[in-house]
Amino acid sequence: SALPDTTNLAALSIPGTHDTMSYNGDMTWTLTKPLAQTQTMSLYQQLEAGIRYIDIRAKDNLKIYHGPIYLNASLSGVLETITQFLKKNPKETIIMRLKDEQNSNDSFDYRIQPLINIYKDYFYTTPRTDTSNKIPTLKDVRGKILLLSENHTKKPLVINSRKFGMQFGAPNQVIQDD
Repeated sequence: SALPDTTNLAALSIPGTHDTMSYNGDMTWTLTKPLAQTQTMSLYQQLEAGIRYIDIRAKDNLKIYHGPIYLNASLSGVLETITQFLKKNPKETIIMRLKDEQNSNDSFDYRIQPLINIYKDYFYTTPRTDTSNKIPTLKDVRGKILLLSENHTKKPLVINSRKFGMQFGAPNQVIQDD
């Protein structure tokens, strides 16, 4: 939060977590924990500890999974936690990879739209017609979520006339968690 607004996100080394929500699970968690757990802190604790890149994997039901393992969390809960954090820390930004864990068709993008719409003021957006795919500066994303969509369309999420974030794995991105 102390960095200049003109700093481009590409110039930063951003701490993040793999399978961010894999710290908890459903009733089968005791059996699957050794295979599925990648974190020991809750999402809010991770954000408080300085994590700014999160890896969220949801299915069409908008529940959070690590592969086939349900993690006892929902996309709405994730977004609520992030927005609470951003309200408390308005100079921060969260980069959120949102992966369609089912690799479904258009239904995933369609199902998340109402939820994204609820939190739309917290997302970094650009005009639908913007094809630059430029990496934003801190000024552009302070107090916002930069959504990195990973879906079958290989395109960013578009709702109405706004493009929400960027496509995960775009040519101008270096991915170290795949």
